[in-house]
Order: sequence, then C-alpha cells, then structure tokens
Amino acid sequence: MVADGLGAAPVNPRFTGTPFLTSLAAEDYGGAPINYHVVQHPQTGFVYVGNNQGALEFDGAAWRLIPFSDGGVVPIIVVDSRGTVWLGGPNEVAVLRPDARGELQPIDVTDRLPRGARDFGRLYLGHARPEGVYLASPSHLLFFGHDGTARSWPAGATIFNGLFFHDGALHLILISFQG
Repeated sequence: MVADGLGAAPVNPRFTGTPFLTSLAAEDYGGAPINYHVVQHPQTGFVYVGNNQGALEFDGAAWRLIPFSDGGVVPIIVVDSRGTVWLGGPNEVAVLRPDARGELQPIDVTDRLPRGARDFGRLYLGHARPEGVYLASPSHLLFFGHDGTARSWPAGATIFNGLFFHDGALHLILISFQG
C-alpha cells in the first residue's frame, strides 16, 4: 500500500496510474472508423493499421494516412523478413517504399502476377516467411518471393478461410460448400 504522506487513506498501487489501453475514434487517427489488421514494424516500432481508406501509420506521436489506390480498403498488412511493409486489398498488392521526402508510399506490385491471375478479389489473410509473402483472398492464394517470383493458386470449389505455418509447412483452412 502507498500513502500520500498527508494522512489520507492508503492508495492501492494496482488501481492507480494510466490504463494501458486507449480507445481512439476515426477523428483521432484521420481514417475511416473501420480498421482490419494491425502490425508493429519490428525494426522501426511504427504501427501500421489496415483501414477502409488506406493504411494508417503511427510513429508513436502522430498518425498518417497512406492512401491505397482510389482511396481503397486495406484489409491485410504484412511486414516481411526484410522489413518491407506489404498491403493487400481488392485485386491489388503493394509494398511501401520511401518517396523523395522519405515518406512511405504504396508501389503496386500486382503486375508481378501472371495477367490471368490478377482477378483474385479482396485479400484478407497474410503471412511473411523467409522466402517471401503469402496472401490470400477467399478464392486465391498468392505468393510473392524475394527473388521476384509471384504465383497464384485458385481455391477451386472451396474457400480459403485461414493461413498459417507450423513446423515450416504452410497450412490452409478451407471451407467447402458442397450441397
């Protein structure tokens, strides 16, 4: 117990101080009220949030909205083993690269996929691996390798509903809607 020295009742230190959780409104961070994925960059400590108006970047003091193409939604953000931030949205994949002022801007890399594989829908799953980044929509699994390769696999008669790695192997959770 802690006393304030003025003869007041003791104060329990477990109930004093500032809470570790802060609730923010869209006006506080300058984006839409709907947020999806949150990651913290392992090297810079910056926080990136997928938002309905793009990607939000928080440096510990201020928020910055990084618009995605056409002000679009960013449901998935992944930071790869090289520290590159990847953004996934509807039929688009981008990486953040610094502009002339040093501010990160999205650079579309969707064209690395074969032309017939670029209609993959809204990405919402992602995972970084040493060899590259895996992203998934309900209908497609995508891979962007650090060596410049890119691949796409259709889900077929199923829906991709989960993506994770265990013991070095990719595992997908599939949903089948067969009658």
